[in-house]
Amino acid sequence: MEKAELKELILKWLKEHSHDKKRKIVDIAQGIGMSETPEAVVDTLVEMEKDYEVFRNEFGNYSDRESAGIIEGKISINKAGLGFIDREDQDSIRIRDNCQKTAMSGDIVLVQCLPWETYGKVIAVVKRAREHVIGTFEDSGRGLHLVLDDEKIQQRIKRVRYDDDFTPISGMKVICDIEDYGIPLILRVRQVIGYKDDPGVDITSVLLDHDIEGEFPEEVMEQVRTIPQTVPEKDLEGRKDL
Repeated sequence: MEKAELKELILKWLKEHSHDKKRKIVDIAQGIGMSETPEAVVDTLVEMEKDYEVFRNEFGNYSDRESAGIIEGKISINKAGLGFIDREDQDSIRIRDNCQKTAMSGDIVLVQCLPWETYGKVIAVVKRAREHVIGTFEDSGRGLHLVLDDEKIQQRIKRVRYDDDFTPISGMKVICDIEDYGIPLILRVRQVIGYKDDPGVDITSVLLDHDIEGEFPEEVMEQVRTIPQTVPEKDLEGRKDL
């Protein structure tokens, strides 16, 4: 039997037996007629659990997404740290800061929230919304520390790494790649944008935060330099200056 077909059988059985008290591996294998070859069922369930297609509780019982109360959506986190998942025709799911795992605002997450519940908890982050952050080195009196531009994650515990030949200076604004989304948040300085009071630094920071390069590539600048600053006479023929 092809693995895709086996997955469909497992999901179909789980949906039809979502209220059964016994939904362990042996029950699933018997239910889909594969009690004599449970190894294939085990391997498939392991893969499906890894891909968040099925979920296993503390008793070893399996459920499909819907039965387990799993919802996929984009999490929005306000300044107070409370997360929300919007749903069509239903109230938004609320997620307390201690139930968000390593999710950041804008991430696509899987949240567990049963129909009668108002608050849910993040089970996994499916897709990250950002791979970098921007911040400014500031002197707190006890040494330099990086203050992130995004107020929603300013309180996150973080560790900043940089190359040996880099020296942070108070007021220096930098863009950092996120190396690890855990606790602490591991950041590595990629580029110095400038100093916070320099003209244009704020605009450049916003552009870089949205993956827009503030400078054109050298080959583009070379072409720009070849553009004549005056209109040739031949191009003026037939035109009327208004």
